[in-house]
Amino acid sequence: MKTTPKLLPMILLLAACGQDEQESVLSNFDPAHPQASLDAMNSGSTDATLNFSKELENLGDIFQNQEIELEFPFVVEGTKPVVVTGIDSSCGCTDAEIEIDGKPYILKDKIPAGTKGVVRGLFKSAQYSNEKASKITIRGNGTQMPKILQVEAFIHPIFEMSPKEARFGDLPSLVFAKENPSIELAVVAAKEFEIIRWLKMPDGITVEDTGRKEMHTDGVRQLRWFKVSLGSAIGTGHVYQSAIAETSLERNLEFVVQVNVFGPVRYEPDQRITFGLMDFGQSRSRRINVRTALPKLELKKPKLEIIGPDLFTPELVVKEDGSFFVFRVHVGADAPIGHHNAVLRCTWDKESGLETKEWNVKAIVRERK
Repeated sequence: MKTTPKLLPMILLLAACGQDEQESVLSNFDPAHPQASLDAMNSGSTDATLNFSKELENLGDIFQNQEIELEFPFVVEGTKPVVVTGIDSSCGCTDAEIEIDGKPYILKDKIPAGTKGVVRGLFKSAQYSNEKASKITIRGNGTQMPKILQVEAFIHPIFEMSPKEARFGDLPSLVFAKENPSIELAVVAAKEFEIIRWLKMPDGITVEDTGRKEMHTDGVRQLRWFKVSLGSAIGTGHVYQSAIAETSLERNLEFVVQVNVFGPVRYEPDQRITFGLMDFGQSRSRRINVRTALPKLELKKPKLEIIGPDLFTPELVVKEDGSFFVFRVHVGADAPIGHHNAVLRCTWDKESGLETKEWNVKAIVRERK
């Protein structure tokens, strides 16, 4: 077996040691950081260690996008020098380095006994939230090494909203003739803030500052209320939109709105029909439930047609005369391999006053495996 130059010093070291010493040396070897481990073994033995005044820094409650400096002072205890061969963090939220006498320490240099130093770090909360823990691992030839320093924090978002989204559920379009449905949302901010401008405000959605504000019970954060309202310009169908504001806290504030607005007729689904991935020779069907949303509205049979390739076939089934239909779209077993798109069009009798409705239809046919 060919011996690599990097492994040769470790093999020679093990050959010169007794069985107990071999086990002691190997116990400090970390396969995840082989070079730092080998360098520690090659630095020779010492009775010294890094004695830290603290090994845990609990930052408590902090907020996203904060950068907090860390300090872990230590003194080299023992009679011989100690060598540090590696320092690494468990995640990207923490950077760390060693200083000796106020100057950056160069890895693998000897640190004399009695020397005082400090591990300096920077904890970056960035986009993290809730409980967050990080470890700084210091490797070297000292006793009780590697040393593990721990950082803990509970990270709050810059903005927290309750409820998290403005969910209006199902609304008939006729409601807008009488009112503009609204929901109040409570916003908890890291501190007082102002809205600089609105970056996005979808049609049919308005967000107003109610002017109501107060200090949060924690005595630090600010609590404010906003009213999200809907107008007829929002249209019909399933709506999932966001109103986004630029704020003085250098973090955008987003109000998420969900609503299903239906007209005189309810379609389920109301936008698209997807067959997904099909094997050649396979046939499938998809259905659309069509119901009247108004008690006095009687539905007459509409005209169904496919705009696109004739591999899609429409079918109309009457479930309850005048009030409940089922539209079905079929894909036959003879559908060719490839991506297929079409439009299902439903045209109502002109006297009904109902608008024509369309769905995008999509199927992907592949070779049978």
